[in-house]
Amino acid sequence: MVEPLNPSLAGQQMRISNRIAKAYSGNKIRTIQDLFYATYGVTLDESRLAKDAPVTTLSTDYARNILYGAALQSQINVMANTFGALPKKPWAKSGYRALTAAGATTSMGITQGTGAIPTTVKPTFAHVDITPKTLANSFDMSSTMVKLAGKDDNVTWDELQKYEQEEFKNRLNRGLHVDCTTLVTTNIESIDRVAANTAMVTGTLIDAGDEDIYGIDRSDSAGSWADAYVNDNDTSDRYIALSHLDTMLQNVEPYWGEGSRANKLIITGYDTSLRIAQLLQSQLRYTKERVTMSVNGIKTAPGADAGFEVASFDGIPMIRDSNVIQESGGISRVYMLDLDHVWIGMLQPVTYLESDDYQALDKFSREGVYYMEAELICDLFKAQGSLRDLK
Repeated sequence: MVEPLNPSLAGQQMRISNRIAKAYSGNKIRTIQDLFYATYGVTLDESRLAKDAPVTTLSTDYARNILYGAALQSQINVMANTFGALPKKPWAKSGYRALTAAGATTSMGITQGTGAIPTTVKPTFAHVDITPKTLANSFDMSSTMVKLAGKDDNVTWDELQKYEQEEFKNRLNRGLHVDCTTLVTTNIESIDRVAANTAMVTGTLIDAGDEDIYGIDRSDSAGSWADAYVNDNDTSDRYIALSHLDTMLQNVEPYWGEGSRANKLIITGYDTSLRIAQLLQSQLRYTKERVTMSVNGIKTAPGADAGFEVASFDGIPMIRDSNVIQESGGISRVYMLDLDHVWIGMLQPVTYLESDDYQALDKFSREGVYYMEAELICDLFKAQGSLRDLK
């Protein structure tokens, strides 16, 4: 049973954070559903919306308690966009150890009878540090405007809240599609930087350092293990061709476990998607797939009634997203992702807090905030690809 929260935003935040921290320290969070339960008091499957006892106009503390974010989270997960398609996982550790080079790559053999045991070899390792980001969208309305709802022709609090909910989702998705030339500070990492490499600096697409991610220096020869595949044309836009898609697939597929195309995804804009459809319409490689999107990512959906229909290229679902970066004077970029190795790591899922505590807020207004603590995580860059400089 979820306990009532303090009226102030700070008090509400403290109670939620303490509950999540207790669950993490007790090793009770192993799946994304465990994280939802620690945050909302219910799993995502058990309830689409949960809240404390409602506070009426007769309440003495003038505070509306927390409206849990499970409904907002579920809406994000079923949206046909990048954030909805990416898997969501509970935060495991703040980084990982990467094996960046094999100890030896040559053939091996020992002379029979007299051969000595070979000299020992060891692979090369690197430590990757990843810190979750706090992503928030806050808004408020004066107490006078709140009270005038239903009396004057003004925007109501519920209408504002609904709009801000949509804006929060949109800003999350936009953050995933920021150009890699925009260095990360407090914002979430971008797909564009995940699918970048140091050759883009040589080709003058970006400045040195723009391609670096999680503190990895990709320009260092020791950091080349973190290079994704990039198909570009040195900033000169060219007409998209089937060979571009084939070449991208050819370069990333060897890093897909056992060559499986399950849980793989192509993301592009509506304009590029239409151009690809025109190129492939007469070929068997352009088909329709029924897919579902959930916290586990995007999956092909067996059965006629499950999921929704999307285009696919060589059996890989293609999601259209209006926030994909569009080349100046050209069309949107294309990303090919291995969702087994790219996901949203969540320390705290989307949560909504609201308060009318005038003294705590130090103003006569109602304030609401949507927030989450998360980061875009990739642990195998060579399995990711991008296609840019298109028209």
